[in-house]
Amino acid sequence: MRLLVTGTSGFLGGHLAAEALARGYQVVGLDRRAHPLFKSHPGFRRLLLGSDLSTELEGRLAGFGPNAILHTAAASSAGYCEQHPDPARRANAEYPAALARLAQNLGCYLCAVSTDLVFDGGTAPPGGFREEDPPCPRSVYAHTKRAGEDAVLKEKGTAVVRSSLLYGPPIGARQGVLSWMLEGLAAGTTVNLFHDEWRTPVYVEDLVDVLLRLALRRPEGLFHCAGPRRLSRIEFGTLVAQAYGYPEHLLGIVSRGDFPTSPPRPADVSLNAGRLARTLGLSLTSPEEGLRKSAEVKSRKTELPEAVREKSGRSSHS
Repeated sequence: MRLLVTGTSGFLGGHLAAEALARGYQVVGLDRRAHPLFKSHPGFRRLLLGSDLSTELEGRLAGFGPNAILHTAAASSAGYCEQHPDPARRANAEYPAALARLAQNLGCYLCAVSTDLVFDGGTAPPGGFREEDPPCPRSVYAHTKRAGEDAVLKEKGTAVVRSSLLYGPPIGARQGVLSWMLEGLAAGTTVNLFHDEWRTPVYVEDLVDVLLRLALRRPEGLFHCAGPRRLSRIEFGTLVAQAYGYPEHLLGIVSRGDFPTSPPRPADVSLNAGRLARTLGLSLTSPEEGLRKSAEVKSRKTELPEAVREKSGRSSHS
């Protein structure tokens, strides 16, 4: 399997590239900046992207012939996107549109990762939002991600996976959503978490496995990837403290109304992953188990293929 993976310097893309290499796949990482992750692994090659995804990229991929493009890169900070709408549009809408055209020209499969925040979070149905529920983006970030979804799905041989809140062990310098909670808990300071904001946290290794299964099976359309439980931020934080052995009294219970943001934070964007589970025949990791695994795994600082070897030793996938 030959994969073009965007965003390998990021949290999801780094985990995805590590698992793909552990499975013996060849990976070309498409990034905007150089970084040391995987640099000495013989199965990995990096292409640096300029300000635009130009037609020369197709020529630079000559001889590689990817079987699939897995698009994880994004401008993912809602605050940044609100203040910088033009770069947000280029990253989240125009970039996936260009990748969709590239996939058509190369004759390969494309799967792009999107977000639960395309929903406004005000009227979450029982069991969470399903793929057929109409999105209602409220922020620049959400609008641009929704535009990227449309650009990808209008082409044949494509899929979009909307992910919920993603957590897991760090990879390189990328810590993910757990980092600021763990830093506060380790310092003994109060970590304030909302009691009135709900997500369906998904373990990063689950999403990685989903993306690699999709690349093999090539189903088309829209899928939701979410953990099996709807949790408030404080409920999730309590599980984090328990998994990492920190006292729960360091967790402060607060309301979204106490900390207004621009754009406003959605209350409940929990997702229903039933379609994905039926399509791939899988069950997703409970938050307790995912956090237990995260707490056991040391940061993989991969200048080293050693990290990929460690990952390969832990993996139960064929």
